Amino acid sequence: MGIISLVGGLVGLILSIVNFLTVSELHWFALILGLIGIIFGAIGMKKQPEKKGPAVAGLVLGIIALVFGIIGWVACSAAKSAVNELVDSDALESALDELENLGE
Repeated sequence: MGIISLVGGLVGLILSIVNFLTVSELHWFALILGLIGIIFGAIGMKKQPEKKGPAVAGLVLGIIALVFGIIGWVACSAAKSAVNELVDSDALESALDELENLGE
């Protein structure tokens, strides 16, 4: 359980960092793997208290991955809504109309 937690938390953290750098849709995987790290870390600490090192590390990495995943999700949602608002705005259409009039 501890190893699964450690791997899930570590991969979730890596994916959340990659999500920040590339602004991609990897935040969902980071959230899921962060939750796996947290759940398996808690179970691993209860079932094997003598080998709780990897479970604690996975729990901590899972929490960090979950927080970064949530921040990435909010950032991607905000960026998408800003781009959609810009594309749908009348200002963009009027600017394109002015460019067409300049060519004539």
